[in-house]
Amino acid sequence: MKKILLTIIALLSIVGSQAKGKDVVWEKTHSLDNISGVYLTVNKMEFKSDETVMHIGASYLPKYWIKFVKESVLKDQDGKEYAIISGEPTCEGESRMEIDSLFWMPESGEANLALHFQPLPKDTKRVDFIDGDKEGMLSIWNICSAEKPTPLPEEWRNLNYTANETLPNAKVGKGIATLKVRMIDCRPEMNSRLGIQHLKLQINGMPDKEIKFDDNGYIEVQLPTALACPIALGSRGIFFTFCIIAPGETVECLINPYAQDGEKCIFNGYMARTNTEYAKEWEKIDNEKFASKEFFSALQKCSTPDERFKVLTEEFNKAKEEINKRNDICDATKALLRMDVEGKYLRWIKNYAREYVVLIINMGNEKAPKSWDDYMAKMEKYKDDLNNIDYYPRKEEDFEVFSAPYAPCSQTYWDQYPLVSYSLSDKSNFNLNILDNIYGTKLILENKSEEWEYYTTGITDSGCLALAEEYRQEMKCKLDLSQNVYFHKLDSIAPEKIIDTILEKYKGKTVLVDVWATWCGPCRQGHIELAPLKEELKDKDIAWVYISAPSSNVSQWQQMIINIPGDHYFINKEQYDYIMRKLYESDGIPTYAIYNANGTMTFKNIGFPGRDKIRLELEKAMKVEE
Repeated sequence: MKKILLTIIALLSIVGSQAKGKDVVWEKTHSLDNISGVYLTVNKMEFKSDETVMHIGASYLPKYWIKFVKESVLKDQDGKEYAIISGEPTCEGESRMEIDSLFWMPESGEANLALHFQPLPKDTKRVDFIDGDKEGMLSIWNICSAEKPTPLPEEWRNLNYTANETLPNAKVGKGIATLKVRMIDCRPEMNSRLGIQHLKLQINGMPDKEIKFDDNGYIEVQLPTALACPIALGSRGIFFTFCIIAPGETVECLINPYAQDGEKCIFNGYMARTNTEYAKEWEKIDNEKFASKEFFSALQKCSTPDERFKVLTEEFNKAKEEINKRNDICDATKALLRMDVEGKYLRWIKNYAREYVVLIINMGNEKAPKSWDDYMAKMEKYKDDLNNIDYYPRKEEDFEVFSAPYAPCSQTYWDQYPLVSYSLSDKSNFNLNILDNIYGTKLILENKSEEWEYYTTGITDSGCLALAEEYRQEMKCKLDLSQNVYFHKLDSIAPEKIIDTILEKYKGKTVLVDVWATWCGPCRQGHIELAPLKEELKDKDIAWVYISAPSSNVSQWQQMIINIPGDHYFINKEQYDYIMRKLYESDGIPTYAIYNANGTMTFKNIGFPGRDKIRLELEKAMKVEE
């Protein structure tokens, strides 16, 4: 009996020692987050006997808040949940996070936090951080040790690319490009989406779009286009890159979220080698070219515009020469990189003060601006007359991005610099910049033939002209068919009178003003949230007013407003800046304001306050005594 008792004690001792055994620490981790605007990085995971600690880095707008709710959990690979305990810091470099309270980001926009949870098993292989069950909550997925990366699918290993690729010459012709994308370790509950932007010469007016990955992490989409051109691909917090598509061609892309930044995207199919190489290289132009300490030092020694222009030109020639000498990339990739360098060079010439301010901040010689006014003051400090002198070489043949027949394959070509030439038709018989600019302008709505002729004068190619006319008629037809959307043009109104002019149309009504943009996810979510409320209050005397500005893609805006009942105003930049900065004192969107029947503002909020809050404030405004 004594022997049995001793054996039991020994076993319990072993179990106890194992329970109290050595902590498991993941010093380096892989993880995914897909929250718009907020970037969360898991710096370390500690699996202890009495708790699990997740050390994270948070990046967000300075003086904005984030929040972790008391319902937050860690979920292991078996689906078991472990509740959050506290947000107490574990070292001097971490900030205290009060659970279920607002945490305001410091001026740096960076914060390190420690979140404590109930203890997970020390043999845990994968963890998800779920911050509550409401849409839009902060979440981090597939947290795992970086020591064992997920292998590539077999069919994507050791791809054989062609020995060389060259960019195709621009040729207008309607067609469909096919894009197939697969993301490694993408799971349905992550709700991951692929953003597709900068679609050029779109037929059928297709706006930039965001598409959900299916349950297996796949997406296949048909993209109407009229020539070989670049598109931007990205998924929030995971990756961003460019690739070239073309009518009748298929581009395949594999996303490996855990790879190094420049190696997250592998391409197959059309322009596979170029797209793969460029995905690794494009960011280096902004991060390395015109950004070295030697370049900065040379500029600091300059005292005249001529000297600065000489330094810029030398750096420009040096950067292009370095690209030409490379043997590890194909000719097409070299051409794209050279045109990127040209774009960077032209930005410096046109906006020297802005580029120089960014450079001195990156070099650590000045602190980042705290506000827009602070930024403008810094620019004024370094204001230069460089752009007031005719430094810009007017010979288009000096720049591939202006003269090369394959230039539309470069995003730089489409960036619409103020310096871009409008006489490309002399060489290629069409001007795609003008054609793309026509898409979505007010000309489509107003249909003024004399202005249309003015803007299309630079287009001599019959195919381009036919494409522009087809697009104009199609967009005009779509807007004419819209039964519940009204568009108003108020370009001639002074900025300080814009809101009063708008409100004048709704005397005696309660008015909700929604300031939004096509690229703003929370804005679009607000429209969805308010749709049931609008239906509920449809018999009330309420005007729903939506205001957008030139930061929105006009053609995309035209598509969106068809599905947003109300009165829509596309105001100019000066009007927008006035109402946001002076009137609403807002530095973010969506911004909401409610006015009573007397035209008095009774409510204002930056960010969507919730459907119930909007209902309450509308009801208050409607109770104003006559």
